[in-house]
Amino acid sequence: MDQASKESFNYDHIEGAEIGARGSYRAIGRNWANACNTPFRKFKLFGHEGGICTPCVVRWPEHVPANVWNDSIMHMIDFQPTLMAIAGLDPDDDIPEGKKPLDGENVLPVLKGKFRERAKPVFMEWVGNRAMIDGDWKISYAKEIGHWELFNLSRDRTELNDLSAVYPERLQQMAVQWKNWAEKTGIGSVKKKKNKEKQ
Repeated sequence: MDQASKESFNYDHIEGAEIGARGSYRAIGRNWANACNTPFRKFKLFGHEGGICTPCVVRWPEHVPANVWNDSIMHMIDFQPTLMAIAGLDPDDDIPEGKKPLDGENVLPVLKGKFRERAKPVFMEWVGNRAMIDGDWKISYAKEIGHWELFNLSRDRTELNDLSAVYPERLQQMAVQWKNWAEKTGIGSVKKKKNKEKQ
């Protein structure tokens, strides 16, 4: 690239486009958000893989092997129990009196390169969009779709084949688990719905 092109590029792509500057609001829009997450469905805000699947990159020389890929499912709630384990604490035993156990799991074996099945399901909710993963099975609810979908992630990571009509019992069981979790944790969209029903 010659100097003139560099100057043109800098002017065209930077001048007047300072993201985060006062009065600016920049977003790539719904269609490009979907395209950016190819081959996964949906994008941030949704419980589909395009909205929740992100890489976790860890560098910890002499503890975490380099250049290792691991498909184990992790969640943000796993960081605290994992850091406790690294510090020599047992996340399941070292619970202060009167406090509830952590929902997350110690994923230190995953960081060290071992594949690990989760012992507990992962639950999610954001602005009314919902998801739950339990082993290979996942349910997703997008407000714009209006009903739960069921996927087998080991066979259909891109969530193209809704199996809710094939396995209605599994869907119902997982939907009840999600509802119980939402009520136990006080999820906002569930609270709002209950308040509307009372009025």
